[in-house]
Amino acid sequence: NRSSDSSAIIVKSYQDHRIKYFISDEHTTLFKARNHAVDRSQGEFIAFLDVDDKWDSRKLERQIPLFINPRVGVVYSNYIILSDKLSRIAHNYILPEGMVTNVLLGNYCVGLVTIIVRKGAFNKSGKPLCNPQYHIIGDFDFIIRLSVEWEFLCIQQPLAFYRYHGNNESSKKIKLHILELQNWIIKNKQNYTID
Repeated sequence: NRSSDSSAIIVKSYQDHRIKYFISDEHTTLFKARNHAVDRSQGEFIAFLDVDDKWDSRKLERQIPLFINPRVGVVYSNYIILSDKLSRIAHNYILPEGMVTNVLLGNYCVGLVTIIVRKGAFNKSGKPLCNPQYHIIGDFDFIIRLSVEWEFLCIQQPLAFYRYHGNNESSKKIKLHILELQNWIIKNKQNYTID
């Protein structure tokens, strides 16, 4: 997404034909950029790793085998929140599995850095992975949409690290975050019910 940091140099330093680097034609919203990346992907599974986050070295080998069930569209895990002051496990309870829409609407607990999605899961709907109208809650919106049609499985242990700092978009733009959630609820309240 037109990054001005050293991302291109770092990626190109790896001598691995499986790693491909694409730069967008213009700077755009985060979720539009993610849609472009998914459109260019060729694999069976999609995962996300933002520049300031990281994965446990065993993340993929532990999550991918759970896709043996063709009804599973998303596999996620718990994660560690890292900050300058402390580190903590994001969720200290059993995370939901199965058809989880109602549970997530009552207590959203899926970290984008943890998910692996079967690519066919978002190709099935014909809609873009991420709704580009959202600046902050695009991941919430697309996870809820996926949860309506696909089963979720979870590795309960943390397999990813989300770095929390003052420059996280959701922290810097809390009012926009709240406004987008309010608009999402108004737009979708007839589509979902919470048990």
